[in-house]
Amino acid sequence: MVAVAAAALALCALCSGAQAASVNVMGPEQIVYDYSTMQCYDGDFFDGNAQAIRDSTGRIQLFKPGNGSTRRLAGPDFDHLTNDCTTTLMPSPMDVNPAHYNYLVGPVMYTENGQDVYAIVHTEWHGWEIPGACPAGFGRRRCGVGSNSFAVSHDNGETYTTPPPPGNLISTVPPRPTVDDSRTGLFSNTNVIKKGNYYYVLSLIQSEHQDVGTCPMRTKDITDPTSWRGWDGTSFSLRFRNPFYENVTPQRTNQCEAVAYENILGMARSITFNTFLNKYVLTGSAVNYDPAQSRYVWGFYYSLSDDLVHWSMRQLIMEAPSLLTHQCGGPDALSYPSILDHDSTDRNFRVTDQSAYLYYVHMHYNAACQLTLDRDLVRVPIQFTP
Repeated sequence: MVAVAAAALALCALCSGAQAASVNVMGPEQIVYDYSTMQCYDGDFFDGNAQAIRDSTGRIQLFKPGNGSTRRLAGPDFDHLTNDCTTTLMPSPMDVNPAHYNYLVGPVMYTENGQDVYAIVHTEWHGWEIPGACPAGFGRRRCGVGSNSFAVSHDNGETYTTPPPPGNLISTVPPRPTVDDSRTGLFSNTNVIKKGNYYYVLSLIQSEHQDVGTCPMRTKDITDPTSWRGWDGTSFSLRFRNPFYENVTPQRTNQCEAVAYENILGMARSITFNTFLNKYVLTGSAVNYDPAQSRYVWGFYYSLSDDLVHWSMRQLIMEAPSLLTHQCGGPDALSYPSILDHDSTDRNFRVTDQSAYLYYVHMHYNAACQLTLDRDLVRVPIQFTP
């Protein structure tokens, strides 16, 4: 985020852009998950964007990526969800071998029949947490690796299995982590969305060896983790490689290229297809310069696309203080924006019309200005206008 912000400040000449549509917040916040009253244990909070499916029994499952595990809220509809304290859908294996891409995990789910649920699993390896694993030393927040792996459920999302490493890997960007790297790889996945015969996901590129931005990838076969291809700058021809098992030299021929950076920066939280606008809608946290106010505005933004590669200039949905901009005594930070349409006939609630909901996480601070475990999932109704 620091790199994204610095780049945004340097791009003020590109920050105006024509507005193709607008999104209006139509009502006050509604609490979906109140940490203080609904938690199953300390640390049972949202650490990612809200996503949901309707399984084959008609039940809504709203997934809760959390602190080392993924759990869910479940119920007959979005207004009657309860926290499932009996099931951990995907605990983090904490595999200390970075080549296995299986340490901390946080999936995004996709289903077409409600019974077979496919997970694109964001994985992070924190070398600084593993004694002797990082040359920089224990606790110094170096040697971090981000990637995507694969898991699947054939029982309505009750249990998930994943191929053994290295067959679990879907995507990452080289090189291997070194003493000088803070975070290398792909982070902050959007949900899966289908366009034609392809399934798409966008991920945030973070690396000290290439520019920050958003990497699109796609596959025709969501059941095969090796079938995903990334954007190489001109087409979806990049085959992702495991840098611990394969040669990734020269690096430039093995890295996913960012798309539309001037317009979307590193936005990679939520994708929907909006039937009212006949466009794909990308949401994320970002910053932009507002000439009318003569200041940079941090908040939740959206961008529009016809092909999931070319994106319009980001437009503000709502101003939102971030973890970077929070000031002691000021409003709490907001994060992880995601659009869901409760009335959607799509089992993944990713096809929207003029009205939908914007979900996000409200992060609370204590009197000493320290971020606490108290994180609530909230939503506001929104409406699109052309």
